[in-house]
This record gives sequence, structure tokens and C-alpha cells, in this order.
Amino acid sequence: MRDAFGKVLPGRFIRPSVFALMHPVEMVEGGLSEVEERVLLELAASAGARRYATHVGAELSDDAVLQMVRQR
Repeated sequence: MRDAFGKVLPGRFIRPSVFALMHPVEMVEGGLSEVEERVLLELAASAGARRYATHVGAELSDDAVLQMVRQR
């Protein structure tokens, strides 16, 4: 993830605040346990995201993702 953030925001000494929306799409029929959710959030934080959230549910469209980013 850290490499992906670097590719999206190349060559910047000070990077803007990155928002990571973690959206697991497989094997989450019963939702995420507290441990699973925490692992995803820590993964985003360790990759350099300043803000992060998880979403469990139907696959999101690009517009839905942008709307969630703006709300948070």
C-alpha cells in the first residue's frame, strides 16, 4: 500500500493527507470481527494513510467511494 500511495503522489516531500477506504469483498458474510477490522485499519495506518475506514457490504462504485471520502 505504501508503494501505491507513492505512485499516486510521486515526488512530493510533504504528502497530503491520504484517506484509505478498506473494502474487503470476499468471505465477509457475517461481517468483520473486531480483530479483522483492526488489522485492516492498522494496515492502512502503517502504509501512511492519515485517515482510514472500513466498509463491509455491496461493492462500491467510484461515485460512492468519493461520497464516503467527502463525508469523513
